[in-house]
Amino acid sequence: MGGENFRSIAGGLVAVTVAMAPLACSRRSAPEPPRASEWQIMASELPSALLSVSGRSAADMYTVGADKGQGPLVLHFDGKGWKQLHTGTTGDLWWVQAIANGPVLMAGASATVLRYDGERFERLPTPGLGKQTIYGVWGESGEDFYAVGSASGRNGFIWHYQAGRFRKEVLPADVPRLADGEVPGFFKAWGTGDEVWVVGAAGAILHRKGTAPFAVVPSGTKNTLFTVHGSGDRLLAVGGAGNGVLLQLEGGSSPRFHDASPPGAGLIQGVFTSDKYGDWVSGERGYVYSRAGTAPFAQVEHGFPIPAASSLHSIFVDAAGGVWSAGGNVLTPALDGGFLLHYGQPVPQVTLEDDLAAPDAGAPVVCPVDVVAAGKTGSIARRWDEQILAGIRLDLPRPTVHARNLFHVSAAMWDAWAAYDAKAKGVFVREKHAATDLDDARHKAISYAAYDVLAHRYAPAIGGKRTLAYAR
Repeated sequence: MGGENFRSIAGGLVAVTVAMAPLACSRRSAPEPPRASEWQIMASELPSALLSVSGRSAADMYTVGADKGQGPLVLHFDGKGWKQLHTGTTGDLWWVQAIANGPVLMAGASATVLRYDGERFERLPTPGLGKQTIYGVWGESGEDFYAVGSASGRNGFIWHYQAGRFRKEVLPADVPRLADGEVPGFFKAWGTGDEVWVVGAAGAILHRKGTAPFAVVPSGTKNTLFTVHGSGDRLLAVGGAGNGVLLQLEGGSSPRFHDASPPGAGLIQGVFTSDKYGDWVSGERGYVYSRAGTAPFAQVEHGFPIPAASSLHSIFVDAAGGVWSAGGNVLTPALDGGFLLHYGQPVPQVTLEDDLAAPDAGAPVVCPVDVVAAGKTGSIARRWDEQILAGIRLDLPRPTVHARNLFHVSAAMWDAWAAYDAKAKGVFVREKHAATDLDDARHKAISYAAYDVLAHRYAPAIGGKRTLAYAR
């Protein structure tokens, strides 16, 4: 009896052992080791330059950029892939801040501030004008933040959004001035707790603590400062002209900035500090520099060729240590050739919608009825005048360039009209023509002349595709 029991128990153990064998094997198989961090080029040669990148986590990232005729380029990464977001607005977006446990703030041309809650964009009413550009926003909530910018690089402003509206901050009387005595433009703001820092042209650095007014902090430079960021006991401001400038704030009873620029660095436009993952800066020709602790900044080799005329305009470090840097042809008014770099665990590359990936493809540009109809009760020349004005509103503020274009469009239309008049003298063209239907001939000649000038001058400009769509 005991032997049978033993055999029964032994047989059961064998059966259990055999049944558990696959499970035991699966438990012993080692998990795949995490892939080593590496540099990736997430996107290159985009039709729009990317001007800023920010996120709440490695799986919740935003990057924004220029408007090349179909609205500003806005991309969101959700940890699985990229999605293009349509803001319903026009104009370049120069900065984005994704607020932890809050909305995403975006700002740019035409005094635009957008607040995005993950489902819809809300354009906030600002005290600005169309000629003013907001280059930076910063806040700790979507209900209390700062917006800074300028009008054509001067007449800088600081606006504080609080209690549902913006109010203009008073600038200190001793703010650094441009060579002609004008107030410099401001480019970025950053803060922590009840302290706020703003940087701009002419080496301007402004500081506010609590409800006290903004005060000037001497920077020791006259070069433009593009971006400011801090962490822990460190505050860095970057910029430059022919050479890069990186300033670090020293504490003490009289805080002051000292030069910590990497030797031989070109223009520096992006900066991000992290107590855990070190300090990072980026800029001209796609150069990236980093440091750990108090060590000097050293160049990082990401291994990707960046066009000499391009710059990494913004850099961001996520909570997992991933580094994101956005840029493109941002040193000229073209604002194209966008690209995005990433360092960390590999993530999917950016894939644009067809209409942006191929600028000549996709849905046609819809012309606003009010723009097309502008001047319809006037002459054909008046209607073309309205179309060039529409183009100017979409482009960057370039007064002398636009004045030349206005003159050339007017001269082209006059020459087309004068060609059918025996006595009138053209400005550039003196040919004479005859027609049975004089009004129809002049109508067509003026339209061809005006359209040719618009196509030549505004096709490569900001909003160029939309300008030509209006003209048609």
